Amino acid sequence: MTRSRIFAAGISIMMSAAMGCTNDPDTEYQVNIQRFTDGTVITASPLSARAGETVSLDCDPAPGRVFYHWSVTAGTVTIIPADSMQQATTFTMPQSDVMVRAAFYQ
Repeated sequence: MTRSRIFAAGISIMMSAAMGCTNDPDTEYQVNIQRFTDGTVITASPLSARAGETVSLDCDPAPGRVFYHWSVTAGTVTIIPADSMQQATTFTMPQSDVMVRAAFYQ
């Protein structure tokens, strides 16, 4: 498998190209999370997982911020709409790296 990492506008996107082989079930994909400089802390656990494994998300907003929702800005994962409004939620890891971001009210 050939892997390339592209960096654009602060977003890390991992692309994989299978070269005549099937997906390796032991491949771990990365969970990239948006970083803030105002004291907001976002956590994903684990930070890498195999396809089909559960990943937990949580955040601790900085003073003056109120959690609004989660969104996926890269990758094929879907966070169920009702769950995307929960400060602590989970998703099932796809067969690709993902970038997750949290939105807040101020």
